[in-house]
Amino acid sequence: MGGGAARPSALWAARLESWLLRLAIISLLLLVVIRGAAYNDEIGLYFGYGHWLEGVDPALRGDDPAAAAYLSPAGAEVLTVSIMLVNRPAAPEARLAINGVTAATFADPHVTIQVRAGDELWLHGGSPGDGPLVFRVVDAAPGLGWPREGTQVVLPEAGAVPLGRVERQPP
Repeated sequence: MGGGAARPSALWAARLESWLLRLAIISLLLLVVIRGAAYNDEIGLYFGYGHWLEGVDPALRGDDPAAAAYLSPAGAEVLTVSIMLVNRPAAPEARLAINGVTAATFADPHVTIQVRAGDELWLHGGSPGDGPLVFRVVDAAPGLGWPREGTQVVLPEAGAVPLGRVERQPP
């Protein structure tokens, strides 16, 4: 007798197999999209647990001078430092970071920032092929031990160099 109806268990097995195959394909697509988004600096931070484990609030990352002030040691005296880009009229890709947070860019050649003793200052930026950038500390608050007025730093192409840790002069 040939051509009888398929058994109900075979029908359910075929349906289950097709749904599992769909689920596997959708899962792989989601995995690829999420892993791809994780490489984006703006979005990727929210996909990892690193910020949670390190105690870093994702809202404090990025180009926020208020966040830089928040990350500075509490209760320290606020001092000012002025830094000038010497060898170009402007370099908007160059930036000055305080404690890892961008505090200013060099869209104008002269930048004045507020710092506290213990802050770490770094210069980042430049574009490949544009040559090195030369920066000079042109004004420092009285009582500031480091960086001193006249300090000059050369930033290689697309690199980063420390300007140093802010220090108070001993009284």
